[in-house]
Amino acid sequence: MLFRPSHSVSMFIVALFFLLVLTPTAGAETKGGDLELNTQFQFTNTNLDDFDDDINTTTLVARLGYFFNPAVNLEADLGIASQSSGDLDVTIVTFEARTNYHFLTSGMVIPYLGPSFGILYSGIDTGDDFDESDTGVIFGGQVGLKSFLTEDVAITTEYRIGRTVGIETNSTVNRVLVGISYFWR
Repeated sequence: MLFRPSHSVSMFIVALFFLLVLTPTAGAETKGGDLELNTQFQFTNTNLDDFDDDINTTTLVARLGYFFNPAVNLEADLGIASQSSGDLDVTIVTFEARTNYHFLTSGMVIPYLGPSFGILYSGIDTGDDFDESDTGVIFGGQVGLKSFLTEDVAITTEYRIGRTVGIETNSTVNRVLVGISYFWR
């Protein structure tokens, strides 16, 4: 059998997924007063209304949340995407407020669902005379799972959908996120 790095890497990722998500832990619980700091790796697919093309990007996202009670939290979410190619620089910044309802408040896997609303800034600079920026609104929601490794650390997987309005080219934004959360109790 020949060694193929891409096959080995994909098998490693599948094994890591099963290890992190399906391995039983002692369990954890969400409590009123908890703070949650989350960093996530995000794959984004943006479908622009005025064009046939989709734009795919990967970024890092940071969130800070506060649990008002064991089932409901409020989060501030900051996402920054920057892409450069030759003389073209594209920057997208989102700041969103989100709330989540957690269907379970204890166990090794805690599912959640909630709405989000925020502000989106986009900037394009070609290095020539073209420099354009736009600010609009993004709204949508998310569904996800928190898979606890310890009482204070969880792997978070999430799907988000959003709609931008108020900018020159409105779009639908689909995001898949995987990250890690730390809870201060």
